[in-house]
Amino acid sequence: MIDGGWRRQCAPCGKEVFPRLDPVVIMLVHDGDSCVLAHEPRYSPGMFSCLAGYIEPGEDIAHAVIRETREEIGVAVTDVAYHASQPWPFPHFLMIGCSAKTIGTRPHLAIDTTEIVEARWFSREEASQMLERTHPAGLWIPGAQAIAHHLIRSFAGSVVA
Repeated sequence: MIDGGWRRQCAPCGKEVFPRLDPVVIMLVHDGDSCVLAHEPRYSPGMFSCLAGYIEPGEDIAHAVIRETREEIGVAVTDVAYHASQPWPFPHFLMIGCSAKTIGTRPHLAIDTTEIVEARWFSREEASQMLERTHPAGLWIPGAQAIAHHLIRSFAGSVVA
């Protein structure tokens, strides 16, 4: 490995190989007033975050957000908007942060229990409490190093149309 793992070089022949980069969408799904956050089996107790999933070959970012949201919580979304991106080294992801608005107000969540333990709607006030780690139930979100934190902070601090 050279260049911090971004490049590999065969010692005997000198051939260079560049490890693949897997694009992932991570999205803050909202209805304008509330957002959906989920708890996955691998998360620490009380931690909730945004939905996320791989972009399939031949799929653009918006379609991946729409498909993953429908697969994970059974909700149709529109108005997909890019927010920011972040390299994520587990193993080599590019996290593409987006927001998406539900079709309808607070639609019922049909959770894919193979990927998600719990998903639910949170108000802006609850999202703010989770950011500040003052939620009455002790719920919290990932730290500032994670793009999910910034998607949730953006939602909690603004009026989203």
